Amino acid sequence: RIEDKPGTVKFEKGEIKSADFFRVRNILAAEIVKEMIKKKFKPNNVQGDLTNVAKGLAEVVLRGSLLVKAMCGGCQGLGKLEIFNQSGFPCGVKPCQKCEGTGKRPYTLHEKITIAHLTVSKSGYSERYLKFELLGESIVAQWENEIRGRLSRAFNFELDAELT
Repeated sequence: RIEDKPGTVKFEKGEIKSADFFRVRNILAAEIVKEMIKKKFKPNNVQGDLTNVAKGLAEVVLRGSLLVKAMCGGCQGLGKLEIFNQSGFPCGVKPCQKCEGTGKRPYTLHEKITIAHLTVSKSGYSERYLKFELLGESIVAQWENEIRGRLSRAFNFELDAELT
């Protein structure tokens, strides 16, 4: 918000500041820690307490959703593939299964384990830590939906019936 003009919003585009990234990571990590405690989760080979593990998982989630590792090779970053009929003419589109429609190449399990600073095998990560990563992704998705909802209410956009 612009302080001297109440009700005015300014959008800035640019790099994510590292302090902002780590501030959001810590908030997300706190939510993950709460769930770990609720589920009585005991990590293997942990360096410190649950907070370090949760911060690592939160960083994996935020990097996957905010920072693009690379463009998907299958769909060229579009997130969808064009379908052609037998005559060679386009007849529709379908979501890319390689990137699940995001257009971004997802991190591999090895990369996720490295980012999270965990000493665990790929199968160990999938069995024990993946559910908390998915929890983090759902929290980030809730935040995105809340932001979209607040922005749409702030600007009060209403689509005409003809457009929908």
